Formats: sequence, structure tokens, C-alpha cells
Amino acid sequence: MVRFSGEKMSKSVGNIWQLHEALDEFPASTLIMFFISGHYRAPIECTPDTLAQAGANVERLREVVSRLDADSGDPALEAALERFYSALADDFNTPAAIAEVWSWVREANRRIDAGEQVGGVDALNTALTVLGLESVFEASVQQAGEAALALLSERERARAESDFERADALRDQLLAEGWEIRDTPQGPTLRPV
Repeated sequence: MVRFSGEKMSKSVGNIWQLHEALDEFPASTLIMFFISGHYRAPIECTPDTLAQAGANVERLREVVSRLDADSGDPALEAALERFYSALADDFNTPAAIAEVWSWVREANRRIDAGEQVGGVDALNTALTVLGLESVFEASVQQAGEAALALLSERERARAESDFERADALRDQLLAEGWEIRDTPQGPTLRPV
């Protein structure tokens, strides 16, 4: 059962949100992430905050996928995925399964930040496809074009010259064009919104 802002969704109350309406507002990956965050036997609360968190979780997965070494595996991921599949085999316990992925993501990010090469793209893709989240991998390969990169470079120049008003305007322009700026230890990067 889905609860919408504290009330049970029902036709008699008039708070039904149809799937096509939800898909008009949110990407399918966000809605899938929202649904797998709760066990199918338990009520799940649908609020703007829970949907925003689901969207942030999808972005977190996209970010780690973009940082992985595509040519290697990862024994730590293999162990986490064994627990992932065990949780799914136990009454399709998606919250426990995705918790295993998050545990590995935290560790992978820590290792990558420390300069280690971390792989596992194929195994992670297979696991997330089981949940319907294969689009995480499709969006992660989208590259910024020359125009977006030029705006990013111009923003960096404005920041270096302490012209923060111009830098903010360029950030907003990039956002309007579908790109979010992420500041990383290696410098700013663009991620699709």
C-alpha cells in the first residue's frame, strides 16, 4: 500500500496519483528507486521528500558508475552482490538488497577517493537490471558537448576572477540546459540532470 502524505491512497479520498502522472513529474528510475526502498508487504510513504531522496539515490548510483574502472572486477562487490541476491531470494526483500549496494558504494567511493582503481561495472549492471535500474548505466555515459564544456570553463574563469555573480549565472544556464556542476578533487565535472 502506498500512503500519500500521511493518508492511504484511495479513489474515495481522491488522492490517487496515476502512473502516467508520476512519470510526467519524475524519471522512471526515481520511481523505481522509491518503490524498492520499501518492502512490498509494508506500507510506503509517498511525499515530496521521499521522492527527492529516491532521485538523489539514483544520482548517487550514476556518480559511482562514472567513477568505476570498466575493465576490471571487484571482489568486494562480488561479496556484496551475493548478499544482495540472498536478500532478494528472501521474500524479495528489496530494502535489504539495496542496502548491500549502498554499503559497497560507500566503500567504493572511499577507495576511489584514496586513489585506488575500483571495478565491477558489469556485475553492478546485472544486479541493478534485476531491479529495473539499468537506466543508471545509460545516463552515466552521456557526455557534455563542446558548448556545455565551454560554459563550464567560462564559469571557472569567473570564479577565479571572483566574479561570483557571473559564475552563478553560468551555473544556472548549464542547469537550464540539463547539466549539473559537480566539484570533485580532480576539478569540476558536468552530470546530466
